[in-house]
Amino acid sequence: GPSKLPPSPNLTLATPAAATVPVRRLRAATSGSAGLDLILQTDTDFQLPGEVHVVPTQVKGPLPPHVVGLLLPRSHASRKGFFVIPGVVDADYTGVLKVQVWTNLPQQLPKGSSVAQLILLPSLVPRAEHKERGDGGFGSTLPSDSSVNLPLPSRF
Repeated sequence: GPSKLPPSPNLTLATPAAATVPVRRLRAATSGSAGLDLILQTDTDFQLPGEVHVVPTQVKGPLPPHVVGLLLPRSHASRKGFFVIPGVVDADYTGVLKVQVWTNLPQQLPKGSSVAQLILLPSLVPRAEHKERGDGGFGSTLPSDSSVNLPLPSRF
């Protein structure tokens, strides 16, 4: 039969000191919401157009087993000039969830803002045996000798 998600994800709220506090349960803003709003932990200053920042949220993994999280923009974010780069959160990621944000003009993204949401979906990918991610993110599962070299556009 079809996979069912657990009724409540087991996520915890992260504090700036990297300690975690259990969350009663993250809940969607409305009964019809597709995702869970992610609150940003820090003020972020964008000084140049096109600048990308990786901003920590107040949520820390892991996700429920056999669930994948999609980090997507909230609908109002682009109207405010903030663009969220979509991302994937694996079920076994135990670190603080971070959002990649860019803007096309200098401005500040205040602490406590919510420009991204986490959408939880069943993951049907065959599992690797006895290998867990932990709190490494952004390329942490690449082989140690892997590197990506991309030429910078001429404007940089």
